[in-house]
Amino acid sequence: MSLLQIIILALVQGLAELLPVSSSAHVVVAEKLMGLDPSSPSMTLLLVMLHTGTMLAVIVYFWRQWRASYFQSMAAFKEVVVNIVLATLNTLNIAVLAPTPSAKMPMTTAAKPGRLMSARPATRVSCKMLCT
Repeated sequence: MSLLQIIILALVQGLAELLPVSSSAHVVVAEKLMGLDPSSPSMTLLLVMLHTGTMLAVIVYFWRQWRASYFQSMAAFKEVVVNIVLATLNTLNIAVLAPTPSAKMPMTTAAKPGRLMSARPATRVSCKMLCT
């Protein structure tokens, strides 16, 4: 993989990260369009590094605002910590109470792999279809 390919993937990741879409999917599509194998360990590591870089960029960009808002006093910091703990406990409750799928549970037509969420037959779109 060349440095130019890494830069292109980093740009795709950075531009798509803050949009309400999957930046990982955009990176995988870009990898496929460049003829790379997204499932290889080196590409998985690169995807993790791209996400880490995006996270660090967001932290650097917002650090002054977060420091002024959340760390201005001990009371503000405690409020943030309490809210994080409450949100984590709510998420834990959902995870514990939600039924887990099992092999005995039949999948609905819409939930079967390769099917769309409508009654229409599914159309699989491949990279070859998009590129030609």
